[in-house]
Amino acid sequence: SHVDEPEFEVNARELLDTTTSLSSMEVNLLVDSQQLTNEQACNELNKVSVKVEARLFGRNNIIKVLEKELEEKNKEIIERDKEIKGKEQTIAQLK
Repeated sequence: SHVDEPEFEVNARELLDTTTSLSSMEVNLLVDSQQLTNEQACNELNKVSVKVEARLFGRNNIIKVLEKELEEKNKEIIERDKEIKGKEQTIAQLK
């Protein structure tokens, strides 16, 4: 399921950026038309950034898990390389 991850990652980030800027624009429009006070606007913008932070935090946790998995795989590969080299040496000695 991780195969589609990078493309999904980019789309999610774009969507996040778009959502954030749209929300910010909405808030600014409401301030301009005086439907929101500056204080209310600040609260709205904070809500937006909190949501963004939460999503990014979630993404970072996924990345950490994937990095750990990658580290494990690398260790396995190094072990296999050692085994193969050992077998190659044995074959060379038998020749």
